[in-house]
Amino acid sequence: MPAFGGVTGFVTDWIALQLIFRPVRPKRFAGIFSWQGLFHRRRVQVIEDYAELLGQEILTPSNLIDAMLTGPQADRLFNIVAREVDTAVNAQVGPAKPLVVLAIGGRRYQELRQEIVASAVTRMRGSIDDVGAYAMEALDVQGVIKTKMSMMTDEEYENLLRPAFKQDEWKLIAVGGVLGFLIGELQVHLFLS
Repeated sequence: MPAFGGVTGFVTDWIALQLIFRPVRPKRFAGIFSWQGLFHRRRVQVIEDYAELLGQEILTPSNLIDAMLTGPQADRLFNIVAREVDTAVNAQVGPAKPLVVLAIGGRRYQELRQEIVASAVTRMRGSIDDVGAYAMEALDVQGVIKTKMSMMTDEEYENLLRPAFKQDEWKLIAVGGVLGFLIGELQVHLFLS
């Protein structure tokens, strides 16, 4: 009984996982009923939930801005800000730039420029809350994700989300086998007592 329970648990968990993803397109069985994998049959709902999760929890304006300011490519953003600050300062100082540099010193001029860049970055961080709602609406992350995912083929759709399941499928199947074995063992003890 334990071996039968283990095999039954193993096989039924494997079949259950297959029924979630297979068949990809609806198929008729015995001409009576049609079946499609639950993951694909509920595609519209999955896309909506996935887009909502990404739009409200992961790809939020504050997360995006924070990634731009602290991520691996942050130095590129700072270079762009520095270049724009230089352009603005040069426009304000105009032809008097050599006199300003001479008056305050080249080193102090560079320090001021860096302070202005740091101030601009600090203001960017501080304005996240102010522009968050507008950015959410303007970026329309959820809408873009829904549109792009709806355009995917069935295989692309499955390949986007199934890898999260696939790496742990063997664990689910193994747990089913172990639980089946334990239930079989429990039945043996109940019958013998």
